[in-house]
Amino acid sequence: MTGTILRLASVFFILVVGILSITTSRNPGTFHEKNPAAVSANESTAIWEYRTLAGATPELLAAQANKLATESWEMIDIEQDVADSQHHWIGLLRRVKR
Repeated sequence: MTGTILRLASVFFILVVGILSITTSRNPGTFHEKNPAAVSANESTAIWEYRTLAGATPELLAAQANKLATESWEMIDIEQDVADSQHHWIGLLRRVKR
């Protein structure tokens, strides 16, 4: 039962992240206008740096990502790792290289 709930929660979370990424990629100027802390560099010529985060739950991963967002990191992908019967969440983040 718990496994089913976690799978449904992960699918829902991934769908939400996907929908948000699609809607902001169609009109990226809107996102940057509303968020002054967002990167103002031209994304097509930007040089990115990447990092990963790990969390035991999607909520813990999101809390870590929110802290890093103040340093201009944005989460671009999330995966669930179920190695050794333990669920771990891995997030990929990026920001314009400083």
